[in-house]
Amino acid sequence: MVDPLDVVPTPLDVEGDLKQILHELKRWEALPLFALRALPSVRSWAPPPEKCRDFVGKPTLAVSNAAIRQRIEEAITRIVLEEDWQALGSIFTFDKLTLNLTERRADAAVYRKETSESFRKKNEEILLRVLAGEMYRWELEQALRQIQLFAQTGELDTTSPAAGQ
Repeated sequence: MVDPLDVVPTPLDVEGDLKQILHELKRWEALPLFALRALPSVRSWAPPPEKCRDFVGKPTLAVSNAAIRQRIEEAITRIVLEEDWQALGSIFTFDKLTLNLTERRADAAVYRKETSESFRKKNEEILLRVLAGEMYRWELEQALRQIQLFAQTGELDTTSPAAGQ
C-alpha cells in the first residue's frame, strides 16, 4: 500500500478534500484530507514564531490542520473576482462552525446574486474547482521559486542530462 503522503495530489484530489471540508465543517479537523495534507506547503508548514507555543505538545495533526486552514484562507484571498472570494469565505467559515451548510450556502448565494439552491446546483462545484486550482497554482509557484533559488545559488545543476528529464 502506498502512503498517501508519498503521492503528489492532483487539483481534482484537492477539490475532493475541499468538498469534504465544505460538507463536514463542524468536524473538518478529524477528516483524513489526504490530498491537502500531502501538499508540500502543508507538510513543511511551521507556525509563526508568535504562535509556536500554541503547538507545543500538540499532535502533528494539529499543525497540519492549522496549515490547511491557513492555506485555504490565503487561497481565497487570491481569487480574482470579489464575489467569488466572498462566496468562498462564506462557505469556509472556520470561525463560525455553528453555521450549517444550508446557512453558509445562503450567505454565499448573496454574493453571487442568486438563490441558495441555484448556488448549490450551479456555482458551488465551480468555486471549489477554482479554489483547488488556486491552491495548486500557488504550490507550483512556490516549487518554481525554490528551483530558481537553487539554480541561482549553484545548488541545482541545470546542465546535467538528468536535470532535463
